Amino acid sequence: MPDDHARRGFRALVHDRTWSMLCELGFSRTFTKGEPIFVLGAPATSVLLLTSGRVEVGCRTEDGDYRLIALRGAGDVIGEVAFEVGGGRTADVFALESCTAFAVPSGTFERVLVDHGVQREVGRYVAAKLQRAGQDSVDMLSQPPLRRIARLMVQLAELADPGHDPRLIPLSQTRLGQVLGLSRSLVANLVAQLRQEGTLSAERSLTVERFDKLRRHAYPTRE
Repeated sequence: MPDDHARRGFRALVHDRTWSMLCELGFSRTFTKGEPIFVLGAPATSVLLLTSGRVEVGCRTEDGDYRLIALRGAGDVIGEVAFEVGGGRTADVFALESCTAFAVPSGTFERVLVDHGVQREVGRYVAAKLQRAGQDSVDMLSQPPLRRIARLMVQLAELADPGHDPRLIPLSQTRLGQVLGLSRSLVANLVAQLRQEGTLSAERSLTVERFDKLRRHAYPTRE
């Protein structure tokens, strides 16, 4: 069964017995770093209750550019948008690190929600996620590159569960540039700046050394 620490996202909106029953009726799944979880347009026959790890939700635009839609962590439900609107998967989802989850057939998911009287919670959860994703996209595109990088790193750190070190950013510099629409050279220069000032460690992997400095870069108006 999932750990009780994952009380965020959808997990925080429903009673313990609802979450536990959904997990018990689902199939245990594990995913490795970089593994595709859902593919855009594929049949949507189940929803995924994420119990550990962080995932990336995105899609390709008409121009072929990749667009990051959202980041999700333990306690979130993945695939619920397709469940609500019907049809196929509405985005690609990749595991950013080792992940564990329970895959619940869509019909079973709906039945439990009805039996437990929490259909409205799902509707509110989906609406809130879509609103947050839209706002995050606008904010990201309107901010300077360094701030965009810092905000993405802060979001990833906040989604880390106890089984994953929040200091470790589960993205390479190349992937960081891809999801933010920034050139590799620009990302390399900004990462070098963050390392030089001590915000990131000197390790090859992206590792946060000073969260206070990182947050100041991400949200300077909060200071």
